[in-house]
Amino acid sequence: MMLVDLVKDTNYIYLVDGVKSSGNVSSLDLQGDKQINVIYDVFNKTKIVINVKKGSNIKLLEIFNNVNNDIDLDINVEEDATLDYVSLRKANEKININVNVNLLDNAKFYEKNINSFSGEASIKQINNINGKGSSMESFGVILNVTSNTQRFDYTTIHLGDASLSKMRNFVINKNASITHMDTNGVIKKGIKGVVISQKTKGILLDYDSEISANPLLTIDEFDCNASHGASIGAIDEEELYYLMSRGLSRNDAEKLIVNGFVDPFIKAIEDEKIQEEVKENISKLL
Repeated sequence: MMLVDLVKDTNYIYLVDGVKSSGNVSSLDLQGDKQINVIYDVFNKTKIVINVKKGSNIKLLEIFNNVNNDIDLDINVEEDATLDYVSLRKANEKININVNVNLLDNAKFYEKNINSFSGEASIKQINNINGKGSSMESFGVILNVTSNTQRFDYTTIHLGDASLSKMRNFVINKNASITHMDTNGVIKKGIKGVVISQKTKGILLDYDSEISANPLLTIDEFDCNASHGASIGAIDEEELYYLMSRGLSRNDAEKLIVNGFVDPFIKAIEDEKIQEEVKENISKLL
């Protein structure tokens, strides 16, 4: 079933190459207190802009349905606005996605994303923490089981005093896949009271896959609290043995452990029908 069919009873907008095709939401200029679903079909290179207006409180579920070409995505959150953003990202072809996030004074951006691309992928995201007191919390899952190379490059730039950014990424590789994960944090000189934290955890499900994690902080100001880290390894054999001793196959035991990382992201999806569709798709990948 197409995901667009699962959201027709909700507030939604269905975009084909960035142009509205159907839905009861007029545009992605969002104002007020509301929850909406956005579905993308992309056949030609597309630019999409999401604007959250001053003082608004928006919950947005973004679904990549049929995506076969590159996407440039701008996300702008104005003063005193909040965007709670869940993105389900997949593509059927080689894909390039460029995301540009801009936060103004006291803006809040809560991001959860699941990335499960079928081929080569290059994802670049720049988070511009421009406003005083603005904050971003980003949690991502990357499932690379394609035997292809995928690259993720996330840069967070703090330009507002007393701003905060927290980034957590879980990378899961199988079938001789390669994932490169770069996380960069920048605090400009004179920007005071910043808190920045970046961590990556990589899990290898076979001996032929590779994950590289490269955290980097560039800090030109003493008045800050900054940390970063990365860890990569296989699933704990003792955990696998315990589950297999309870009657599970090795593959099912691996799925259960991986689902422990993925479930918090799936639970962020409030629509149970979409939850089940995502669970089924992830189970097929693993």
